[in-house]
Amino acid sequence: MALIPPAEGYVRQPQVDAAVSAHTLLQNVHGLNITVGKTLTVQDDVTIIGALGSAAYAATTAFDTAGLAAAVQSNLNSHTGNTSNPHSVTASQVGLGNVTNNAQVILQSSTPGAQQTGHINVSGSIISGALAALTTSAESWIGPSSTAGIYFKSGNVGIGTTNPQGTFHISDGTALSSAWNLGAWNKLIISNNSNYTNLSMDVAGIEDYRPVYMGLKSRGTTASPSAVQNNDQTLSFLASGYDGSAFQNSAAVDFYVDGSVSVGSVPQRISFVTGTTSINRTERMTIKNDGKVGIGTTSPTNLLSLGGNAARTIWMERHTTANTQGNSLTVQAGGATAAATDKAGGQLILKPGVATGTGEAGVTLQGCVAGGSGTGDNSFQDMVKVLGNKLGFFNATPVLQQLKADHNNWATTADVVAALVNLGLFDLN
Repeated sequence: MALIPPAEGYVRQPQVDAAVSAHTLLQNVHGLNITVGKTLTVQDDVTIIGALGSAAYAATTAFDTAGLAAAVQSNLNSHTGNTSNPHSVTASQVGLGNVTNNAQVILQSSTPGAQQTGHINVSGSIISGALAALTTSAESWIGPSSTAGIYFKSGNVGIGTTNPQGTFHISDGTALSSAWNLGAWNKLIISNNSNYTNLSMDVAGIEDYRPVYMGLKSRGTTASPSAVQNNDQTLSFLASGYDGSAFQNSAAVDFYVDGSVSVGSVPQRISFVTGTTSINRTERMTIKNDGKVGIGTTSPTNLLSLGGNAARTIWMERHTTANTQGNSLTVQAGGATAAATDKAGGQLILKPGVATGTGEAGVTLQGCVAGGSGTGDNSFQDMVKVLGNKLGFFNATPVLQQLKADHNNWATTADVVAALVNLGLFDLN
């Protein structure tokens, strides 16, 4: 019987030429782990597999069985620890043919010490390092470049900018100068140099589905809010323009609490403000919580009230189409209910302002009197005047009702003529 040296770490084949006893076979294989209980008769070549090693040996000389076991274990460890895909297995062979080969990164959790695994796919490159670094680095990118990524800097987040000026800043990449007067109170900034900057909210659905911009205001804190109070400002839309040196906040639409607040009731008013600077801008119109509108006054007492500190004129502008007459303006009182029986319409009442003491007020109706042919503007003249309890026509001074001193006699023609003259209805000249 002869032992044929095998390749390292594999099988040794003792060749048995004739029947031998188990004791003789055990001597020939020199220490192989074979348990022999009886005489072993070998009629042909026998392959004996055991914990074999690679020690050099002659066909009939002894070899180190401990060395053989260590070599096999070493080879096994080397193979199982090989992560370079030694058998060239493809993704499709394990059912992952459509999965991209992306690197895994670590996402930092809000809980200290906790992590979350995930994948980030970046065209042309793979992010090196864990995203957890974002929480410890003052400045860092997620994305391939400064124009196509998200930038973190000192607690601010920028998209398209390496220098976010607010908590969240979306930019076209153009830097903002100090003139833009941005401060810590700026939370959302959208800046670009194109024709429009749109903030779009798109909704589709039934009749009451719509985009909603909501401003929530309380006193106290966000953790422990308390009720607002009268004249607290609840929301503001501010418009500012650059004058070549600085921005001027000269127009705004403001919302205020407009009365006493109770559970289930917060009355509010809307204020429209214009001017040339933030210093001289003035409220021009207000809409109170009860629907009353004030122009030039913050305290309207009627549906539409004008401020009384200056003379006011309500009119239609002149027609802008060349060589065209003006359009009519109709002021009409309310009519009776449709199909009502014998019901009067509402009265159109023109009233002057309230007078006190010996003062009096009236109403004047003017007409635009025809002039000579041409393009010049014609003048207005008083045609009817009511002053207190007096009346006058054709620019005549209003007079009291004409009374005859002698009630026992009929008025003469002269009396009537005198009354018509006083009223301005008759001219003796």
